[in-house]
Amino acid sequence: MSLTTKQIIALQLLNNCGVSTVKSFADFSQLYYDKEILTNEDLLKFVNTCIYTKVANRCKLSKLSIDEIDKVAFEADRIIEDSESMGIKAISYLDNNYPKNLLETVDEKGKLSIPLVIYFKGDIKVADKTGIAII
Repeated sequence: MSLTTKQIIALQLLNNCGVSTVKSFADFSQLYYDKEILTNEDLLKFVNTCIYTKVANRCKLSKLSIDEIDKVAFEADRIIEDSESMGIKAISYLDNNYPKNLLETVDEKGKLSIPLVIYFKGDIKVADKTGIAII
């Protein structure tokens, strides 16, 4: 079962949890984790499983508590609600509507560097067309 956009945002808010760790966790959820992640308790079990099994090579997280998960999940909800109140939507790279060309984003060293979550207004399909963006 794949992580939701909200869950990916929440993981990004954890201390000592960088982009590569979040991506490793999200990929693991999509490819190998067969349990649904519906509640904060489910997310806690999932993250602690990832930490224990060393899903991410450079993960600096230690075992998390439900209070830590509740805090970042609340903040992720707030971010999404605030964004939506301004007509801004959030989408993760695991979503079917995520722009395909962004799945091939590389950094200055040529290493794959996918934006895990993007925020947008309007029609996301426009992002699949050739063009430039100023961020």
